Amino acid sequence: MKMIPFLPRRTPMTRFIALSLAAGGTTEAEATGNPAAFETDVAKPLKSLLVPFYPVQAGSGDASPENERSISGWTGVNANRTGKNMLPPSVFYYYQSTYLDVSGDTITVKKSDDRAWSALNGLFLKAGKYVITRSNAQGNLTIRTSINDYASNLLQTQNASASFTLSADCTIKIKFGGSSVTYPYDTTVMIEPGETASTYEPYSGNTYPVVFPSMGKNLFDKDGTIYHRYFNMGDTVEWKYSADSKSVAIPVKGNTQYTLSGYGDSATIYRIGFLNQDLPTGNESVPLSNAVSTGNYSSFGASRTFTTDTETRYVVVQFNASAFTDTVAYMQLEEGSSATAFEPYTNTVYGGEIDLATGVMTVEWIGASATWGSIKTGTASAVSGNMNGYLNVDKPLIVAGSGANASKCFCNVAKYAWENKDYVAAHFYPSTYNNGASYRFTVYLHKDTDDDTVVSCVGMLTTPFTIQLDPVTIQTLIGNNTVWTDTNGENTVVYLKRR
Repeated sequence: MKMIPFLPRRTPMTRFIALSLAAGGTTEAEATGNPAAFETDVAKPLKSLLVPFYPVQAGSGDASPENERSISGWTGVNANRTGKNMLPPSVFYYYQSTYLDVSGDTITVKKSDDRAWSALNGLFLKAGKYVITRSNAQGNLTIRTSINDYASNLLQTQNASASFTLSADCTIKIKFGGSSVTYPYDTTVMIEPGETASTYEPYSGNTYPVVFPSMGKNLFDKDGTIYHRYFNMGDTVEWKYSADSKSVAIPVKGNTQYTLSGYGDSATIYRIGFLNQDLPTGNESVPLSNAVSTGNYSSFGASRTFTTDTETRYVVVQFNASAFTDTVAYMQLEEGSSATAFEPYTNTVYGGEIDLATGVMTVEWIGASATWGSIKTGTASAVSGNMNGYLNVDKPLIVAGSGANASKCFCNVAKYAWENKDYVAAHFYPSTYNNGASYRFTVYLHKDTDDDTVVSCVGMLTTPFTIQLDPVTIQTLIGNNTVWTDTNGENTVVYLKRR
């Protein structure tokens, strides 16, 4: 099903504005777009990379129980920085060493083979205009968005360069070949944003993934990274590598009280400790503080409360590896001195913006889901949390109150109040979002709507709130730079160049 952004994407464009003079003989400049292309004569970290993102709703037409239009948010952002060449040679697969060879930036085309469509790796690109250029224009250069469908040919050319337009974000595949070709032959290939081909530049790029933190009270991500490590208990406790062990590391604040609960069989929890430094990147051992081992494990009981050190960055928990999956299904780590009702972990943010260079994320859209039966009976309020102020909307959902955000709310099964029909009005609450206060969604659906129908609502906050994440250092290249993200908004890049 085609995913359509809730807010329309602006046409990617790039503009440059000198913003201010900085120290060291440089000045700040700005480029916008997704991708955003710019040129600089200094290799310095970006001053800002502001990335907006919006809710995405599938399908088309009026949402109803008969035409469900699912809504999705974001659990993170992937940023990319390359030179002007956005095409890594790695997208050209070594097809059994009979079709292609890749050496550095040079691609050796050894023969034409349609089977190579399925073997080639894809390249994800944002919607927009691009130019592809090759140094050896023998035979055809073909771009497809679907590997098995000739009708999906986005471009087929025998020219050295050609432009193409993507109407939506997608993954493309590129193949060489055709008749009247002398094999083998060497070529380089470049894709750059815009409509005009320029001088070839080798690919140079990096990807910067950012995963959003928990948006609820439960900080324990059961599907997060598993570390094959155990606690080596002694005068100094070390977190050591072992392929047969399983631990998790949960980001926390220093000098803060937390409660771990929900695991039922306490024998599956081995030890808890604090990591007061960065996570290990290899198999090296790292020290832990305040590690607790319970011998026969029974003293853990149903929950355990502890206070982190001032320097603590992660709470580390070691599990019985054989019982890991069942153990973590209903685990909860939350701030405070006692365990509260279990709430599934969620790090979904439906919309907002994040400045990757500073780490400041602003949450502007929130959402909630529950069955229609639980909403009508009021039991959906069991997932209620605290949000600041009621969400004020009119249509497509009717919610108590009115305000500036009157139209910025939507639902997967309701577009408007059901007119000229008997309908039921009910309200429910989103999950906790860590910023303390309350509001609700109110939904109108036909009285015969199946109680098992899942109702999902998304709306814009009257008062957004911010979260501080770790900043990301994105170094520019001297010369051409292209920066883009996998989100559905237009980014703003602030970079340095000489005065």
